[in-house]
Amino acid sequence: MRFLKVFDWLVFVLLAALAVAVASLIAWPILVRPVGAADPARTQDIPTLVEVLDLWVGGAATTLLGAFAGRLMFHATEVKRGKRRFFGRELVWELPIAIGMAIIGEGAAAYLDLPPTVSTGLIAALAYLGPRGAEVLLMNWIGRKGK
Repeated sequence: MRFLKVFDWLVFVLLAALAVAVASLIAWPILVRPVGAADPARTQDIPTLVEVLDLWVGGAATTLLGAFAGRLMFHATEVKRGKRRFFGRELVWELPIAIGMAIIGEGAAAYLDLPPTVSTGLIAALAYLGPRGAEVLLMNWIGRKGK
């Protein structure tokens, strides 16, 4: 039991460090601007979170982060319903699902010719639905398209 407590704290510290890293990624392009840059109050000059992540860690990592965020949202919903513990064994099984849904979402985004920001959102939504939810969504779409 002591191992689980240490493991829970370790995961908590890693999640907190990830939150600090994401916050610094968001703030970096806003705070550090070259001399003579456009007015920072103009919203079109401020990059979105997905654009910052894409520039900082690359497109593949941004895709995986979107998928992991989607699965984490699903996991948090299950925790709220009381079906899972937050730091349970089920969390390990979310990793292959997130990777698989990232691949599926990337293919769907390429098929729909979506820009990177929108494709990351689509990937997060598909990862939240999971394989079964994506299957139901696809069958409904094919069914409507056939009529």
